[in-house]
Amino acid sequence: MGFKMFFASAEINARALKDTQTENWLCSFYYLRKMGDKLVPFLEDAKYGLQRRFGIDKERTLFLDSGAFSFQNAHGCIPGRTNKDKSELNTTALLKYCLDYLEFIQEFGHYFDIIVEVDVDYIIGTRKTRYMFERMRDEGVDIRPVWHIPRGIDWWEEDCQKFDYVGIEGQTRHRDDPVSFYNQMIEIAHKHKSKVHGFAMSAEKLLYKIPFDSVDSASWMISAANGSVKTPFGSVVISDRAKEVAEVGDNTNYFSMDPVHKKEFEEYVRSKGFTIEGLINEWKDRARLNTHYYTWLEDEVNKYWEKESKKVYQGNLF
Repeated sequence: MGFKMFFASAEINARALKDTQTENWLCSFYYLRKMGDKLVPFLEDAKYGLQRRFGIDKERTLFLDSGAFSFQNAHGCIPGRTNKDKSELNTTALLKYCLDYLEFIQEFGHYFDIIVEVDVDYIIGTRKTRYMFERMRDEGVDIRPVWHIPRGIDWWEEDCQKFDYVGIEGQTRHRDDPVSFYNQMIEIAHKHKSKVHGFAMSAEKLLYKIPFDSVDSASWMISAANGSVKTPFGSVVISDRAKEVAEVGDNTNYFSMDPVHKKEFEEYVRSKGFTIEGLINEWKDRARLNTHYYTWLEDEVNKYWEKESKKVYQGNLF
């Protein structure tokens, strides 16, 4: 298969994922490092769970993210620092985090198929970030770069020539025209036979316009926690809170759906082995059901790009 959809936040919602036949998980070092004695059992189950639980002769593809974004924004990443402290992180703290990441990879890296760098360009600059990247590679760690705007287009092309898999920051900073931006970046990468991973890029409308090789998303979990489930025919709010806001004619709310839409939704739920009561009362049921949607979406995106022989890149940005 070409395109892959990675389920992010796997390490903090393992129970919601382990009972599914999901194949691609993205894990964050920021959370993995805190698991203690639970770490190895989690990694063993994550990597080999398909065989152990379902008898499927296949290993999962595991993606290790450095957790740099979480580290930068989390309470206590530097002793005494709180979420109210908006000052930049100091270099010493980040270097220690990088060393901890290196030690983790040296011990547990064999579980992961893709490992990316500690990408903190916006905090300590591109040169120091690249220095940490190069030192880790000097230690024999096969980590891959994650491009951010400060690095510039020339840097992107150089990395695409050197590495067969590269990451690129999410669309937060490219909202004006993400289709043009990412298409041109991917055109450069694919010219050099390099695959591209888009971080937090699971919007369906973009996946059919931008030929990413892989993306990740925590939406399967976030939407479930917020009371909704995703289906091939749209998102549906279904929780106790949904009852309070239900309005006649609103077919995105289970409690106000017309009979035709409600029947279609209930049949879909049953076909996946879930119950309406379970979805209303338990967010982990909603999360597990959401994995079916994203697995379906992965298949649909693959089918689309297999047929789409001509890729249309938008107007020049550089």
